[in-house]
Amino acid sequence: MPSPERATHPHDIALYTAATVNTEVFRCANCGAPLEGEGDGMRVTCRYCGAENILSRVVSGDDVAAKVRRMQLAASEATALAKQNEARGEALMAEFQELSTAAYQGDRAAAERAIVAMEGYLRLQYAPTVHIYNSYDPNDPTVISAMKQIDDAVAQALQATRESLGLPAD
Repeated sequence: MPSPERATHPHDIALYTAATVNTEVFRCANCGAPLEGEGDGMRVTCRYCGAENILSRVVSGDDVAAKVRRMQLAASEATALAKQNEARGEALMAEFQELSTAAYQGDRAAAERAIVAMEGYLRLQYAPTVHIYNSYDPNDPTVISAMKQIDDAVAQALQATRESLGLPAD
């Protein structure tokens, strides 16, 4: 069977793809091509379209080893997610600061946009934690409580920000 790097005809690629559908193959989220396991183990750049992919694997089973492996994968993915979100978080914070300056000068529309930027920033900060919680059973009372605590913390921070910018409470 031809490998993707040797395929010279689209039909060859289709045969390769069809032959690997039932095996454990990670596929590019952008173009669907098979991904090769190079990179840091959690991030792989597609050699076909150049998209960066974060790999996620479902680990089934309720035994202790499966649970430990599931948590290890979630932690690795959360670390990659935090790194991926870092630049966007910095940009949102800079946008918030710029809009806040305009808001303090009386621009109400800037104040509203600052709130949106702050919520985006906060959600990105919590994203790795949320990812780990999402690796558990979503119906677990502890997970439900933890997710509610995150939502409440974001809501409280946004309310304090609204007040500091002179906006009415939601």
